[in-house]
Amino acid sequence: FKKNQSLILNFLEACRISIPKSIIFISSASIYGEEKNFKEPITEDTEAHSLSYYGLSKLISEKLIIKFCNENNVRLNILRPPLLYGLNDLSKGYGPTGFCFKFSERKEINLWGDGKEIREFILIDDLIRIIISLIEGGKSSVLNVVSGNKYTFIDIINCLEKITNKKIAVTHKKRSKN
Repeated sequence: FKKNQSLILNFLEACRISIPKSIIFISSASIYGEEKNFKEPITEDTEAHSLSYYGLSKLISEKLIIKFCNENNVRLNILRPPLLYGLNDLSKGYGPTGFCFKFSERKEINLWGDGKEIREFILIDDLIRIIISLIEGGKSSVLNVVSGNKYTFIDIINCLEKITNKKIAVTHKKRSKN
């Protein structure tokens, strides 16, 4: 949280020295709450409800950037993607990228719970296309960057098994969040 806040405050301080014409801020869908089960689809109008330090830091960053842009007549686009993945991603985090690394290293994949919770994942190339479109469009917006396709972590494993025609060793851990 402190690192993210320090980063945004330093960024805004630099913007005060040389005010940009526009800012594209990549926030996160985590502002809506990673620990919350939504009965309705999340939209840009859904109330932010994050309890995680990461989600809170993104939400506060959004508010600080909005304030700066409003005070300085700067065009602003806020993008809220879910988990990103793609070529050359070395994060090895929980999700598509991490599962691919585990599989290629012949290590078992540890799933939290039954792996059936629904998620969205966005290919980094798609996010880049959206950013280019926003730059060329010249308008301000807040945009949840989603495909509209729902996946589970089990779906990712099934896809990897289908592509490789090999079984993946999977274990399950008790979920630490609801």
